[in-house]
Amino acid sequence: MAQGAKDSTSPFVLNLKEITHGLLFLTFDDHDVVGWRKAIPFFAQNNVRATFSLSGVIDDGALECMKALREAGHTVGLHTLHHADAPEYIEKHGAAAYMKDEVKPQLDVCKKAGLAISTFAFPNNRYDDVSLELLSAKFRHFRVGCGLPRGSAVADFDKAFTPIDKFEGEKLFRGFGVGEYYGSRLDDLEAVLDRLARNNEVATLFSHGIAPCAKGVNMPLELLVPLVSHARSLGIVMAGLDDVPW
Repeated sequence: MAQGAKDSTSPFVLNLKEITHGLLFLTFDDHDVVGWRKAIPFFAQNNVRATFSLSGVIDDGALECMKALREAGHTVGLHTLHHADAPEYIEKHGAAAYMKDEVKPQLDVCKKAGLAISTFAFPNNRYDDVSLELLSAKFRHFRVGCGLPRGSAVADFDKAFTPIDKFEGEKLFRGFGVGEYYGSRLDDLEAVLDRLARNNEVATLFSHGIAPCAKGVNMPLELLVPLVSHARSLGIVMAGLDDVPW
């Protein structure tokens, strides 16, 4: 078991002082309720706690998926109803309209189902001070981008990493994309993990669906499986955004 990790189904709160070989947040966006549910046993077997942020209508199937993920120890968040970019929508229609049209419908469904939500992933990583302040009234943690140029070697991009001793209190989880669209390579991802473990840093990655030979912005199992295996071999903790104690 990775240092600092616990069984994925048990209550778990991160203690940064106990982490000595790096911390990785695996996050997934959009609406792959089938692929995400299929991945639950794999994550459980490997002591991985991840984060899944739903976009679109949260119907019965999506609710069942969210509950199954939550019961398996994962973080469940929101990603808006229509995947609208927050700054542009707010500028054009106003803050109240953004909350009413993009956020409140999802929150209302979750509240009715007894699902407390504290994590939000900004669509297309588009946010600014206005949208962040607006959504901070409803959410504690935010998945955003780190500005990595597509196709770049992540391990050399310092903005993708935060020293563990400077991470406490951070509410912005700055991630980089993994998948065919981002030009991801296993050797580069393994170099990211090597850096995390060597420097005891924090990093976040994001993708969408999970499937064998996945294309586009989705996570191929051919990348996910060896990535998780390498992280475990290095003693990296893999947690969800709800696991942070602030």
